[in-house]
Amino acid sequence: MKKMTSIVLALGAAVLTPAFGTPPLTPAPFAMPDTQVIPFTSKDGSHAFKLFIGLPRNYATRTERFPVIYLLDANFSFPLADEILRHTADRGQGRESIVVGIAYPGAETDIKIYERTRMQDYTPTYSPTGGYGPETQVASGGGPMFLNILSDELLPFIDSHFRTNPAIRTIVGHSAGGLFATYAMLTKPGLFSDYLVVSPSLWYDNRVMFGVAKDFIAENSSLHANVFYAVGAFEEGTQHAMVSDLKDWNALFDSAKLQGYSAKLMVFDGDTHEAVFPAALTRGLRVLSNFAGEANGNKLENAGNSPAKN
Repeated sequence: MKKMTSIVLALGAAVLTPAFGTPPLTPAPFAMPDTQVIPFTSKDGSHAFKLFIGLPRNYATRTERFPVIYLLDANFSFPLADEILRHTADRGQGRESIVVGIAYPGAETDIKIYERTRMQDYTPTYSPTGGYGPETQVASGGGPMFLNILSDELLPFIDSHFRTNPAIRTIVGHSAGGLFATYAMLTKPGLFSDYLVVSPSLWYDNRVMFGVAKDFIAENSSLHANVFYAVGAFEEGTQHAMVSDLKDWNALFDSAKLQGYSAKLMVFDGDTHEAVFPAALTRGLRVLSNFAGEANGNKLENAGNSPAKN
């Protein structure tokens, strides 16, 4: 296996010299427990990633296989997801899983790299407008290639190096990442079993994904997907009608009555596009793994045709 290191939430120890002659501090960086970082490059050399890996507690001394949660925008989402899952699983309120964050080298410190890579890989089509502007949109439309790398290379790599249960794979995406999750669901159905889709950019390229969805529904009678959709109430009418778009999308699939499709939608009161992800992530992980029996009392809208599976 390639070299692995623990994920450290600081660049290194620094010497802090307080005022008034008190002894200097030499703090150590904080390392997240049971984590690894693995460099990964696609076979054709077109894509380089840093894979952030979070393992269940006592993984090395256990023998069972675990579901896998794949996170987009991992520089932001991985620290949240790994610790939220550990906290809930330790208390019997979440499903123990291997967490895999798909990050990009340099994206954590260079906003331009962050913007360019996500608009390249998370968008299903080229569009000259939208996103962060013309400079990043020139790279848009790389979603099909990124999805092929996931299915043909990255996911098999994880399955071959860790004790995974390939039957239970979750993809988590927010904004453009949520857009990509819907694209993956319809163009490679079965690659993932569960989808945690937060504030998806369904407005992208004149709502191109609605056309993809209608074509899929016209040609298929089933879609085996367990989905949690979320959006912040304050996302309606800012730049885009994010709440209305997601409700339209949900209604489209609800009316299609596709066999094997189960979906739940939650609108988070008081949350914006930038702020909704942590709450939606916490709720979504529990709903998808059927640990959220109280959810209906919290305005969770059940729009599916069958209950979420264990």
